[in-house]
Amino acid sequence: MQKPEPENLSLREAAKRLNVSYNRLMRCVQRGEVAAQRVGWQYNVQTEDLEKIRAILNGTADNAEK
Repeated sequence: MQKPEPENLSLREAAKRLNVSYNRLMRCVQRGEVAAQRVGWQYNVQTEDLEKIRAILNGTADNAEK
């Protein structure tokens, strides 16, 4: 039986999946480009937002919304 995909990922895990550095993803969160929820001392992003985040990081956010 396959484990279900977690709803939220830490920024570190999201950065690994998106193949970008944690610092780059954190800068996007700090600038308000990427939505993230702060939980204690870490930020989480929703799994369903990974493709939107990938588009933002690649500079193709307008195309991802269509």
